[in-house]
Amino acid sequence: MAQYLQAPVRWPKGHIVGQAEQVLQCAYDASVEGGSYEIIHEDDSYAQLAADDTIQVDSSDAADIGMIATIVGIDTNGDRLSEQITTNGTTAVDSANTWRYVENFWIDSECAGTLTLQRKTGPAAIQAIPTGYLKAQTIQIFTGEGRFYLQGVDARLQAVTARDDIDFEIRWYPNVLACRAAANYSYHRLGHLTVQYDATATQAMVSPVDVWRPPTPIQLPPRGWLAVFGKHATDNGDAIVNLYGFHVMP
Repeated sequence: MAQYLQAPVRWPKGHIVGQAEQVLQCAYDASVEGGSYEIIHEDDSYAQLAADDTIQVDSSDAADIGMIATIVGIDTNGDRLSEQITTNGTTAVDSANTWRYVENFWIDSECAGTLTLQRKTGPAAIQAIPTGYLKAQTIQIFTGEGRFYLQGVDARLQAVTARDDIDFEIRWYPNVLACRAAANYSYHRLGHLTVQYDATATQAMVSPVDVWRPPTPIQLPPRGWLAVFGKHATDNGDAIVNLYGFHVMP
């Protein structure tokens, strides 16, 4: 049986029909806001591509030269796409492909500065990898032309000094355009977690990790968007979320 990996795994073009690829999406969100649900991501800088465009990678540190950044997402045909870009310090390096949506990106070694993935037009930031991390921290999956099987989600709170509560929703949007403006589109709530942590309680009363697992993997059809959203009881909660599943090639 395939083991879960520490970075998302995606297939290249020319893949084997029917081959499965295991996926583990991980994110630490240091600012889960109160009031309304928002997608789980590393900070409030995340923004999806507003229109089809080439993308760029640059760093805040001139020493970050020669790192390999791998980007995954959706191309202008609605199919899954991956591309590698070699960093050149603070100089932005363009992608060879035109992108419609970006799912995530990661690097092969730790950078000295913050690595930013951005739309060339503007430029407008999409995601960032802070110093000390190897991947962007966003929980989302684009199914593209294939099928995705959702196996489960787990979540826990971080840096808690008193009682804390965060609600999480696992959402499936049949219309992939929702990734640009989720509030304008309907969705299926596949699962829900309420994580409660009381730092003043005895260890026997503490439940630091909540796990959601369907009886069997949920098959999600092509051309949709899966994401985990969170809402803090008051404001500015810290959470760690993992999503498990696998892609099957068309």
